[in-house]
Amino acid sequence: MSADDAQLSLSDAPNRFLKNLRAKVELVSEREVPGLKIPGADSHWCFKQVTRSKDGEGTAKYAAGTVRATFFAVGCSAMTDLCTWPEVMDVAQVQVRRLTSS
Repeated sequence: MSADDAQLSLSDAPNRFLKNLRAKVELVSEREVPGLKIPGADSHWCFKQVTRSKDGEGTAKYAAGTVRATFFAVGCSAMTDLCTWPEVMDVAQVQVRRLTSS
């Protein structure tokens, strides 16, 4: 895999989400989140989804990026907006550190 392949994977990430076919949720909103950076990543993408079910509202936050020829993605979700963006970035940063030290 090349750096170009990793970049292509990143640009195609929104189309590659795995759908939970058993989930009985309604998608309330989804959007890219500009202005966030994953330090050390060559490129990055951040995305937020809000869903609603009979149990309440849920939030999923995703951070994806590339380091050289590697694509990585992390996701955090909860029944509330429990995970903050700084916490999601901390998890993504662990991946960047692993990739840049190998």
